[in-house]
Amino acid sequence: MRSITIGAATLAAFTLIVLLSGFSTPATAADEAGSVTGTVTGKDGQPAVNCTVALAKKGAEQNKAPGSGPGDAPSMRVSNGVSVIELQAKPRVSALRAKTDQSGKYTINKVPPGDYYYTAGNKNVGMARGETHVNAGQALTLDMKLADMPAAAPKGK
Repeated sequence: MRSITIGAATLAAFTLIVLLSGFSTPATAADEAGSVTGTVTGKDGQPAVNCTVALAKKGAEQNKAPGSGPGDAPSMRVSNGVSVIELQAKPRVSALRAKTDQSGKYTINKVPPGDYYYTAGNKNVGMARGETHVNAGQALTLDMKLADMPAAAPKGK
């Protein structure tokens, strides 16, 4: 076996080349996450204060409303002469959330890349809904204007 002898200057040069060649650690999920910021305004154009803004990942099985997809068909049973329709509710995906401040501004950090449904508002001031996409590392600005919520259908007898 041959041994190689190198001098201190050669070792230092080799070390410098390795360090400058782009040697780096792999990116983590936190490095790839983006953020979503924006301003929520009411119908009058004024800041919507203390409203909840939520992002829910699209395509997740749990984002579906119960009874809305294959295998979610409602079942019917009769109890004491009354027909009862039962739905099997699936667990919901937890959404990323933020509250608007006094200026109607919000920020949601650590948003993994992907497609999302978004909502903003509350039952007192109106709602905004839509879809968006967040790229890896993106700082997305998503401003929203609230609109009236549709009136609930009257309950029948």
